[in-house]
Formats: sequence, C-alpha cells, structure tokens
Amino acid sequence: MAVAIYPQLHKGHATNEYLHERTILAPRNKEVSLINTIVLSYLTGAQVDFLSASFTEDTKVANTYPSQFFNTLEVNGMPSHKLSFKIGAPMMLLRNLDPSVRLSNGTCLIVRRFTMRVVEAKIIIGKGADNVAFISCIKFIFDNMNLPFTFAKKQFPLWLAYAMTINKF
Repeated sequence: MAVAIYPQLHKGHATNEYLHERTILAPRNKEVSLINTIVLSYLTGAQVDFLSASFTEDTKVANTYPSQFFNTLEVNGMPSHKLSFKIGAPMMLLRNLDPSVRLSNGTCLIVRRFTMRVVEAKIIIGKGADNVAFISCIKFIFDNMNLPFTFAKKQFPLWLAYAMTINKF
C-alpha cells in the first residue's frame, strides 16, 4: 500500500508538492506509527533515532515505577519515546510554538538538518510555506484521571507525517 501512495520516494524524487498531495489515513496511532516506519525506510539516507527523557516529578511514584515504564506510555498528543528522522522526511508539528510565523499544531514540515538538540525544517504548506523553522525539544506534561500519577516527557514536538489518524484530518 505504501509503495502505491509514495511510488517515487525511494528514487529521491519527493518534492514538497509530492509529499503535500499524499497521505495514508489509519484509524489509530499504532497503525500510523507502523506505516510511518515502513515508509521512512523507503527514503534514502541515514536514519537517526531520538529518544525522549520521560520522568515524574513525584519522588514516591519515581521510586515505584522504573524510568523505562514511562518510556512505554503512548499518549495522544505526545510524541513517541523514539522518534526517527531522515533528511527529507515530512513531519507534523504537535504543538503551537509560534503562530505568528505559522508554527502551529498541524503544520507540515520537511526535515532539512538536525542535531541532537535542534531540528531545522522547512514549512511546506500554507502562508508560511518555504519559511525555515528551528524546533527544539519541549516538555510535555500528561495529567490524566486514568493514571494515578502525572508524568512528563521531553521530546521534539514532531510526528512523522506519511500517515495520520483519521481524527487528525
């Protein structure tokens, strides 16, 4: 299926317009993550994985649960513990960072360069198209009645955008 939607990706012919015109819709984040991983493998170049720093500020909870447990928690609106990047990959911004320069939730970007602390990306759609943005890690806080604790995750506010959930569309 991914090859049918992105047939030119492995040849390196993916332009901003090419990526903007295509997406795969899936019902849940689990399927979206799997599809994004598969399609990312078609893109040429080295893949770099960025791991989050997940923690709780409650020392009692921190002593009860190992830090690896917090890394396994997948929460809507938060990036995964492991984000994989390649140059040229489309990403969706998960938070409003600076609406004045079109860096808002749902903005689609193409990764141009990255370091361990900053991702340089180009906005590919909307009024901010062709502007370059520098995105750093931010702190996400999850406080939900279903869990007996509050935890935080420090990660890039990005998600691969080859596929997306139906609810985000």
